[in-house]
Amino acid sequence: MPSTEPTTKPAVASYLAVVRERYPTLPATQPLAVPLALRESAHIILTEPVYLDDQGHLWITRHDGDDIESATRNFTPGPDSEHVVRQSVRFVWWLPDRAQNFSPRVVTGASSGGAELVLPYRRLPMGTRNDYRWDRARSWVDNQVQRLIVPTGHGVSVFTFESDREPIVEAHQNLLDLREPVPAQPATHSATPPAGPRQGPATQNTSVPTSSEPPRFLFDPRGLIAWIPATPTQGGSAGAARFVNGRWLALTSDAGWSDRILHLIPLRDGSVTQLLVSPSGEGGGVKVALASVETPKVNQKEILDLVDSLSDPDADIRNLAYGRLTEYGPGIWPILKLIPADDLPPEARSRLNRLLKSQVTPMLGGMALQGDQLHLVARLRDGGVIFYTDQGINVPNPLADEPISHAPAWIAARPGKPVEMLSGALVFQADPKHTKFDIIQGQWIVTMDDSGPQMFLGNSFRKLLRKDCQPYAHVVGIDRRGRWLFRKPTTDAAVSDSPTLIIDPTLPDFTPRLPVWLYSNADEVGWDKQGWPAVRLDQSRTKLVADQWIKVEEGEELIVEPPPVVLPPVVTPSAKVQAIPYGPVAPTQATTRPTSANPPSPDPASGPATRPTTSPSTRPVSDALRIEEFGRPLLTDAAGNRYFGGVDSLVCIDKGGNVSRWSLPAAARGDAVTEAPTTLILAGDARLFLFNRAGRVLRIKPTPDGIEPFLLEETFTQNIPEDERPRRIWVDPDGRIVLAFEKRLAILFPQGFIPTPIRRMMDLGEDDD
Repeated sequence: MPSTEPTTKPAVASYLAVVRERYPTLPATQPLAVPLALRESAHIILTEPVYLDDQGHLWITRHDGDDIESATRNFTPGPDSEHVVRQSVRFVWWLPDRAQNFSPRVVTGASSGGAELVLPYRRLPMGTRNDYRWDRARSWVDNQVQRLIVPTGHGVSVFTFESDREPIVEAHQNLLDLREPVPAQPATHSATPPAGPRQGPATQNTSVPTSSEPPRFLFDPRGLIAWIPATPTQGGSAGAARFVNGRWLALTSDAGWSDRILHLIPLRDGSVTQLLVSPSGEGGGVKVALASVETPKVNQKEILDLVDSLSDPDADIRNLAYGRLTEYGPGIWPILKLIPADDLPPEARSRLNRLLKSQVTPMLGGMALQGDQLHLVARLRDGGVIFYTDQGINVPNPLADEPISHAPAWIAARPGKPVEMLSGALVFQADPKHTKFDIIQGQWIVTMDDSGPQMFLGNSFRKLLRKDCQPYAHVVGIDRRGRWLFRKPTTDAAVSDSPTLIIDPTLPDFTPRLPVWLYSNADEVGWDKQGWPAVRLDQSRTKLVADQWIKVEEGEELIVEPPPVVLPPVVTPSAKVQAIPYGPVAPTQATTRPTSANPPSPDPASGPATRPTTSPSTRPVSDALRIEEFGRPLLTDAAGNRYFGGVDSLVCIDKGGNVSRWSLPAAARGDAVTEAPTTLILAGDARLFLFNRAGRVLRIKPTPDGIEPFLLEETFTQNIPEDERPRRIWVDPDGRIVLAFEKRLAILFPQGFIPTPIRRMMDLGEDDD
């Protein structure tokens, strides 16, 4: 007696299983080895929380996923980079084991509040604050010490991990109260200070409202500096704080630090460039200042070598050396003053003088502002910023002492790079009030109101989203398999529990597509005896195999006319699928087959149907009666099914003699008076492609278990020639549908995408059809 107890649903263990559950018609059984162009890639929307860590791993949260302890315990380095777990992932901290092999350790919410770090066999508390900004957290190896930097509502926490047997130590600095930095202490739930500023006197600027800007932090040569930015209408932190040698140090007005910090640029010699903004009542202007966090330390030989490179014949080397010199502050001035100006060529002398002028007027990477109207356009995920000034900037002139003026100007200040003016091609159509900038794996991403996010490619842009996906305009990132993640912009667009759009170039698009390559550069077209399409241009003959054109050998025949058609006998399931080409029909001997209860299916493994098909036969049908009633078969597939008609209906007779009839929708019916015979092809993912009218192709899905035996999935017309009758339509050995005309080929890709090697031969870009 069968059990009535419900069966336990197995855990969803993989990303592909999650996608298959949401998209049951996913055609690919395994991810593709060669990535597709973005426009041909699968566009997947997952409602489950999806987290992308800084190593490019995907973490999907589902109630039927694996527990996090098991996921971390069973982790092994390898190509797998997707994890399906039960608990929400706030951050993934990659930590070394005793053998210095890095593995993921997941930060998740604690049942008592706050967070905890999940290890393979235990959990370590990470405090009880409710205002950690995990979306902006960053791991840091500080002199071989593993630390994690996490901004909070009004400050920054630095967590230190010693081993899985030691408690995690938290050092939190409230940036609105810099008078008494909090000493580091174990991050036990009871010891962690509550969210928000501590009570008592503070050194924050009380002349303006409390800042609503989130805390920021950047690395300097030995530690990190954190502050809350000021704006023309809001005050920031009363200076900054520096974390070095395991403790926080306050940088306040007593040490010459302003309470109007808009942005900081740590320099290589231990000094810091400050961008200070005045209140809106005072004009809201920005000025540049210099400050130090420790005694400048400079390698004199390195500086002299960079100065020598200013005279190099290669302009790129000269520019690189000058850019590196601009990343230093006052620490290099004494060295530059000792260099005799007469020993330098004019360009090097001009640049050196420009650097020394910073003693009088601090500059941004050797660039001087014209006026004080510098507007912050964007803060980048790497800690950098984009500024815009319509008043312009002055940059060094390689040929004269007088600088060159650029107005307006866009300026980028990014960690570890010289301050630079952005190229005109990048900002040509940018609007400082509406354009968004970001950096993803070193690539500029520019988002404009009317076109969505675009990737800058040096002198042009590539759109990342098709029109129906443009609401997902926030770029989350790219995982290690090349998948792009997007979300809808919100006040906190980085949260991982909002729906995620994944563009996956390892899977084909679910939208029915039939890309076409029209090849017309030929004097004659045909095919070889294996079925590869071939062309002749002058005396040169080549054929297109799987991924390249190769020469047709001397003596090898290039076939240009199809042979007469012979009606095939009923074939065994192991026989190859074939399409009946154009040509006269030769007679064949009629046979009689027994009936079968199974409806037709092009896939022998699909098994019997669970319901009767439309108009099943009640008696055996002989080949002679088939020809008399239905005409010649359009196709005989590997399961022995024969297909007839194709003009106003499609008839399938299985090898047992059962007949299924399907009336084509009115818009899909063919032209009965056309000179071009109807052709049916079985290709792609067990799909039928029907050619019954010039200029279009119908993609039909057999549905043996459905109410109707077939389903019209899509009608394709783009790039399908309609002005000439093809001499032959067939499937080549690589699964492509080929139409051979007089002097041109139409090569159709029924898988829905053009393989990358073929795209390269076609010289197609990402945005090209």
